[in-house]
Amino acid sequence: MGLILFSCRGGAIALPARGPALVGREDGGNLIVNPLRPVWERSELEADELAAWTFLVAATTRAIARAESAVGPRAPARLSTRCFNS
Repeated sequence: MGLILFSCRGGAIALPARGPALVGREDGGNLIVNPLRPVWERSELEADELAAWTFLVAATTRAIARAESAVGPRAPARLSTRCFNS
C-alpha cells in the first residue's frame, strides 16, 4: 500500500503503491479503503468495526463525488474497498 491519506477508527484511506494501480490519474485515479486490522473478508469484522468501516467507505465515496463535481467532467475515480492487506 502507498501513502496513507487519512485514518480513523473506521480504517485508513490510502493511495495504492505505484505498481499495482489499474488506472492512472488521467483516468480518475485510485483510492483504497482498508479496515484498521487486516482481515481476508469483511464478514470477519466485528459489527462495530464493520459499521465504522462502512461509514468511512461512504464518506470517501461522497468526497470523491464532490471533488469530481468541483473540477468538472472527466473520468471517474476508482474506489477499492479491500479487506485484506497485500
